[in-house]
Amino acid sequence: MADPRLVASTVFTLLLATALLTPATSVVAYHTGPIKAVASEISETLTLPRNNYSGYTFTLGRGDRIVYDVRVNRGTGIDLYIVSATDLGFYRSDSGVRFYWLDAVEAQTVISGVFMADSRTAGADTVIVDNVDFSGAQPYGPVNVSVNLTREVAPAPSPWPVVVLVFGVGIAVAVLVLLAVRMRKNPSSVPAPPYPSPYGSPPRPYAPPISPPQSPPQGPQPPPPP
Repeated sequence: MADPRLVASTVFTLLLATALLTPATSVVAYHTGPIKAVASEISETLTLPRNNYSGYTFTLGRGDRIVYDVRVNRGTGIDLYIVSATDLGFYRSDSGVRFYWLDAVEAQTVISGVFMADSRTAGADTVIVDNVDFSGAQPYGPVNVSVNLTREVAPAPSPWPVVVLVFGVGIAVAVLVLLAVRMRKNPSSVPAPPYPSPYGSPPRPYAPPISPPQSPPQGPQPPPPP
């Protein structure tokens, strides 16, 4: 009969050798999944195995929105990430580079909400439905998921503020033009005062000169008639 201590030692040696010869599983380089380009909306039901994901890329302008509704029909909680084009590459990389998300909901079975792009986040943004255990949810197997995503284009700016501004400027210009024309026709409503007279009083109409009275003749006077 074999010595129990020898058997135990042999088993331990075999297990140790197996562990040393088997390559260790990396915390990265194991997640995989497809990326789809979506023009306006998508609605589908899919099964994600453990450590798998599915991505949906939308081209967003400033003010555009993604309305998302993702529900687990069977399985454990999942994650949803919205990432830029640059961080999508980091997310999919097997090098373990950290990625940064624009929006995220983790470890939930019902995920719904709205993401709006601004001047910084506009561009090719990707919605990732994630059944990977490196962050957030810790799946133990596959999940069956219903995915509903819709892109809503930002409404065009209203023209009314511009119309009101142009109308107001037009009225102001018209009023100024009318005032200028009126002032040119009537330079002054008050008559100018007359120049002062050098005589101290207003001049009178011209009158002919009056002859001075004649003096009686000088010398002897003839006798009066009889």
